Amino acid sequence: MPDDIRISRRGMLKISAGSALALAAPAIMPLRARAAGTRKVSVQLGWLVNSQHIGDVVARELGYQEEEGNAVEITAGGPNIDPVPLVASGQYDIGQQSSSPQIMLAASKGIPVKCFAVALQIHPFAYFSLKRAPILKPQDMIGKRVGVQPAGGAVLLSALLRKNGVDESKVEVVTIGSDANPLLTGQVDASAGWRSNVGQIEVLGDQAVALPLWDNGVHLLPLPYFATADKLGAEPEMFQAYARAASRGWKYAFDNPEQAVDILVKAYPNLKPENEIKAVGLLKQFAVSELAASDGWGAFEPNIWQEQIDMFSELKQFSAEAPKIDDVMTTAILDATKGQRARIS
Repeated sequence: MPDDIRISRRGMLKISAGSALALAAPAIMPLRARAAGTRKVSVQLGWLVNSQHIGDVVARELGYQEEEGNAVEITAGGPNIDPVPLVASGQYDIGQQSSSPQIMLAASKGIPVKCFAVALQIHPFAYFSLKRAPILKPQDMIGKRVGVQPAGGAVLLSALLRKNGVDESKVEVVTIGSDANPLLTGQVDASAGWRSNVGQIEVLGDQAVALPLWDNGVHLLPLPYFATADKLGAEPEMFQAYARAASRGWKYAFDNPEQAVDILVKAYPNLKPENEIKAVGLLKQFAVSELAASDGWGAFEPNIWQEQIDMFSELKQFSAEAPKIDDVMTTAILDATKGQRARIS
């Protein structure tokens, strides 16, 4: 899933061609959720529906959201769709992005969206190399060619190198696509990707060596849920209900992966069950943490947001003033549902 971290205020004020596509895309909502007394909750994803959204789909399809009074519509994203302006403009209640930087950069431009929960605890982003020439630590990148994706990839590599005291001028940055072929063919010595990406992992096979961003001091938050500050303040019960139901859906998916994938594929028949089963197994390792076990699904540490703000400020990624931590996240929904959200362990 690519990280598009370039957000403009213009994108918030008018719907782009990609955004129009999002609005036109069919949103699937089970008929049982249309019962009287439920409130409509619209969710815009940043990417195509797959196992990375399985907990949300399960929560909707098994009626967990309905039990909480929510009639949830989930609209798929894609490479040309940015959910931030769509949520900021009021088209959708909830958005989800691949990573936290999009929210920070939006906040720095005055776009009033805040994260209120995260789907995973540890970001799966890593740099892959091959066993024949392994890159085990950031210092091993000196003199090497590192492949990154065009949307924000160079920034993350720069953050990794600076965090670990590596001279950036000694690492060659090569812009590549999202597949692993440049690594296999020797065009690069390492390539960026998600450790939960089944396709990439299968292509590399047992020759893959991963250098995780998270383990080397660069902490991004994966799959953050966000909404406007106004809506979070005006309708807290809706978001509290969503978080409780989603936590049950994610726990069900991790405890019953085969049944959960059946539910996912029934709702989205374009998906391949065998791939999604593998992906759910990979995702679980990034959802488990002491925090998820004690505070429940969706929890995050506010200090990680401050780390990111400081890091992006140092890298001069904010075109305007660096946002304050209260501009990018709120723990109000998590605090109100503590003890009510399913624990992940």
